[in-house]
Amino acid sequence: MHSKQNQKIKGLFDRAQIIQETNEICSRAQIRLGKSNPPCSNDKKLGDSLIWESILSHLKDYRSDRPCVIFVSNDKSAWGKSSFDPWLQREYKSITNGNVIYSNRLSDIPGLTTAEQERIRKEEEENLKNNAVSDFINSRSFVNAGETAQNLFRYKKLLTEDDYKKIIIGSLSNHEIYQSFFTSVPLKALLSNDNEYVVEQAESLSSELWNLFEKRYLTGLKRQSSENTDEGPRLEGMNTNNIPL
Repeated sequence: MHSKQNQKIKGLFDRAQIIQETNEICSRAQIRLGKSNPPCSNDKKLGDSLIWESILSHLKDYRSDRPCVIFVSNDKSAWGKSSFDPWLQREYKSITNGNVIYSNRLSDIPGLTTAEQERIRKEEEENLKNNAVSDFINSRSFVNAGETAQNLFRYKKLLTEDDYKKIIIGSLSNHEIYQSFFTSVPLKALLSNDNEYVVEQAESLSSELWNLFEKRYLTGLKRQSSENTDEGPRLEGMNTNNIPL
């Protein structure tokens, strides 16, 4: 709760104005979802429709002020890819006489300085990477394990020694990962550099941990530290006897 990210989110929520979900808003959201009108996300859940109906309800009385909304979301299937969904843009215009400025990232919001954009971009990438690692080690199914493993590759350049340790321990202890047919290939790609050796960040892993991983996934990757007699830190808090091989 005291992390930098949580404190920033708390500060944002403290300044936010809460829009109450009235019966009318909920009813209109249900109708919107039932008609498959935008926002139509892949999960077909009510949440996006509630968000949109709440915004329209809250801002419709500000029509004379031509309210402009900065809408930040990475859910491109619901809100639009390179630009805001034109159907929603027209609807917003007709109800509020305003416009929607759409961004997939906070760092792309217009008006920020280059330094601000770069700082926010780095924080966003770090948060996205941490979420990707967490999603992988908590994979819920065989297919999901393959998808989350593939997603990790997007953040390969950002992964640290600690990240790789979490990934490998997760790949050995989560049944949905080590029993999946879809994880071996992306995990090998994630751990390998350009010459069939493991990435530098994985060189510091203990021989005990690496040997367990190699025996399970048969990557064939080499470690430049394999001839080093120093096995590195032991596996604390992990019962290796329970890992199926």
